[in-house]
Amino acid sequence: MKEFFSSKDPGKYMLQEYLDLEKDIRVVVLGNKILGSINRKVNLKRNKGYQGIKVKASGKCSIPKETEKACIKISKKIGSDFCGIDIGIDKKGSAYFMECNISPQFISSEKTLSMNIAEKLMDLIIKKSR
Repeated sequence: MKEFFSSKDPGKYMLQEYLDLEKDIRVVVLGNKILGSINRKVNLKRNKGYQGIKVKASGKCSIPKETEKACIKISKKIGSDFCGIDIGIDKKGSAYFMECNISPQFISSEKTLSMNIAEKLMDLIIKKSR
């Protein structure tokens, strides 16, 4: 790292600790409620940047109530009525909140959860617009 930063401006980079994750979970939050949580398989292709990331839903899963509460708290904190929160679970079972997507793709979530998320989102938009 010293060698890398000897020729670079460290203010232009963000580094984070590598986490050896056992699970990758997407939690779908709508209107301060958890619609569901999904196990995901993430495939990273080296040297491809964000274009090398392939994510595939691999089934429903449950998360602890405290994690659900934390997801709702996060969505409220960022002011988003609809978001997808990505959580990593390590081999010890510790949860790490990785990111919150305020415009999440949800087609695979709809299929996995057997739920029409688009309809629920439209219902919330109509309700809030009145």
